[in-house]
Amino acid sequence: MKILNKAFLSVMTLALTGCGTLMTLDQPEAYSGVQEDVSRLTFSKTVPAGDVGEAFGTILLYPFIIIDVPLSFVGDTLMLPVKGIQKLSQD
Repeated sequence: MKILNKAFLSVMTLALTGCGTLMTLDQPEAYSGVQEDVSRLTFSKTVPAGDVGEAFGTILLYPFIIIDVPLSFVGDTLMLPVKGIQKLSQD
């Protein structure tokens, strides 16, 4: 049972490293985490043309990306004041 708990914890830790909000903290766009997740779901950023291996890896991550979309929405909403400051300082 302890092995199963450790495996679950490891998988969830790896899934959190792909959080769209955390990956896009340096971008001043609002809801950039959700945008990142959607672009991963539509293959617009993640798969170069003709790279089947990368496409297969992204397909395996679909459940985690789908779970991350509402979590990124909440995280991006909480980060709106920070994104606003980033946007103002950039202009």
